[in-house]
Amino acid sequence: MLSPATNICIQAATSVLLQHNIYKVGCNVFMMRVVILIIFTVLILEATPTFQSLFEVDNISIVYNVIDGDTFDASIGRVRLADINAPEVGEPGYYDAKYALSSLVLNRMVYLDVDDKYVKDKYGRYVCVVYVRHNSTHLLNVNLFLAVNGYASITNYDNEFNPYTWRLFIYYPEAVTETVTETGKSTTLTVLQPTTITLTETNTSALNPPYILVVIVVLVLMLLAIFMFRGRR
Repeated sequence: MLSPATNICIQAATSVLLQHNIYKVGCNVFMMRVVILIIFTVLILEATPTFQSLFEVDNISIVYNVIDGDTFDASIGRVRLADINAPEVGEPGYYDAKYALSSLVLNRMVYLDVDDKYVKDKYGRYVCVVYVRHNSTHLLNVNLFLAVNGYASITNYDNEFNPYTWRLFIYYPEAVTETVTETGKSTTLTVLQPTTITLTETNTSALNPPYILVVIVVLVLMLLAIFMFRGRR
């Protein structure tokens, strides 16, 4: 399905073409080739993946046992890291993957983004993207960390997540604690972070698809103006 912006651009270009009889018999072949090129380019731009992803904290738990490189036990229950596969017992790399996961989460607080589609897998484990505190402002995506460091492989299973849009670090600052003094009374307020944050990567490059689309429309209108001017001579 084309985006609203693209539909508007196509309708505008088509309207101009119709007004100047480009589709009639005997129309300029060059202009028809330009129209085909524009439509082809628009379709390519529509296929360009977006960089917007949704991050949410559904649960905060403490990990007390690590099973292997992609499964652990926490206060919420047993958790299976979404869309990655670590070696099983007896397979090469099992202990390395288990140790890597343990070093990241064992006896630590984890932030869980639970799969909204199924919540649990067929074994009753919560399917989650797992985050741990990296510093005061950012969380580390544990699933992606294990994959990019060779402890696990990525498999895009049927769930709400798309591992190919993950980012290693997510902006999620610690809760802010403020002390307010009012007429001799001291009150401490804790400002909690929102549980859902929409993350958007902004590309300011001149090659950004929206900019290209605008340039194409402008070029088409210029070519039409030149064509009409020549036709009147």
